[in-house]
Amino acid sequence: MKQAKHRYNEKTKTKKFIPIFLVFVIVLISVAFIISSTYGNVEKPVENETTEEPIKEEEPEEVELPPEQFEIVDTSDLPEKYQGYPVLGKIVIDKLGVTQKILDTTEEAALKFGVTKFWGPDLNEPGNVCLSGHNYQKVFGKLKQLEVGDSFYIISKDGRKIDYTITETLGLVNPYDMDHIKQNDDGVRKVTLITCEPRRSYKVYSKGRTY
Repeated sequence: MKQAKHRYNEKTKTKKFIPIFLVFVIVLISVAFIISSTYGNVEKPVENETTEEPIKEEEPEEVELPPEQFEIVDTSDLPEKYQGYPVLGKIVIDKLGVTQKILDTTEEAALKFGVTKFWGPDLNEPGNVCLSGHNYQKVFGKLKQLEVGDSFYIISKDGRKIDYTITETLGLVNPYDMDHIKQNDDGVRKVTLITCEPRRSYKVYSKGRTY
């Protein structure tokens, strides 16, 4: 009898425990759902993103040079050599009445025969071509008469005739001043005309260039 009553009490306790357990489970599920709803939709903090654009290297500006302006002329009157010196071409300064062959070597003997190439690139090529000549009347003796805006032309052995315009006259220059015979990197054809000045060791320069 006592055993039956004990079993009955255990069943009663179990029946009472089951509802409490179910309520506990339901509460847990509800709490879990609330937590999930509350924090599940919280966006994660976005890390600071740098949106720096890649640095673009600046391309060097292209310098537009004017198109070459020259004509091809007959050079049959230019010998390969003159007085033993190779002939590079000729220079013509109409204002001064000068027409001279251009020899490839600058030395005292060559200067007696006309104009010589003193320094620089080939005739009619980009750079500063420096030509020298004595102050003889038929050579460079009248360079002082040239003014800015005057012109002359050079014919190279390949037949190209290119006009140059005087842009600067420098007068007497110290012979140790080399600034005016330096080569330029701007891709422009330039010519520097050099002669001596009587009774002095200075030189007279005139500069011409193409456009």
